[in-house]
Amino acid sequence: MRRSVLLAAGGGLLALTGALVSPAATAAPLDAFVIQSWGKDNCQEGYVCLYEDWHFNRNQKDWKILLTRKDLGNLGGDFHMDDRTSAVFNNSDRTVKLYPGKYHMGVPLTVGPREAFDFTNDDSLESDMYNDKYSSLKFTTGGNDH
Repeated sequence: MRRSVLLAAGGGLLALTGALVSPAATAAPLDAFVIQSWGKDNCQEGYVCLYEDWHFNRNQKDWKILLTRKDLGNLGGDFHMDDRTSAVFNNSDRTVKLYPGKYHMGVPLTVGPREAFDFTNDDSLESDMYNDKYSSLKFTTGGNDH
C-alpha cells in the first residue's frame, strides 16, 4: 500500500512538472546575438548586422556577424566586436547610429533602413575613417526599441 501511494504521488508530481515544461512553448527571438557566417543574406529581417571583416566577411563562414535589434552601449563584452566592424547592413525599417565611443559617445555614422556600408580595406580615406572604429550603436527611429 505504501508503495502505491508513493508512486501515485510521484506520478502526480511528474504530471505537474510536465504541465510546467510544455514542449509547445516557443522561445522569443533574441534581441542581440553573434553568428559565424558571411554575406548580407545572413542578416535576418528586422536586425542590423555588423560584420567583422570587409565585403560582409568575404565568403568566410568562420567570421563573426553581430545581429541586433536593440541599442548596444558596448559592442565589446559578450559580443567581442568593439572596434572590429568592417561592414554594416541595416536590414530593418529603423535608422541606427554607430558611435566610435562606448555608450553612444562621439560623432556617429547614420545608417538608414535597408542601407549597407562596406568599409573596404583598400587604403582609401573612407576605409581609414570608418573601418574598425565603432564601439556602440543606437536606434533612432521607428519600430519597437526593445
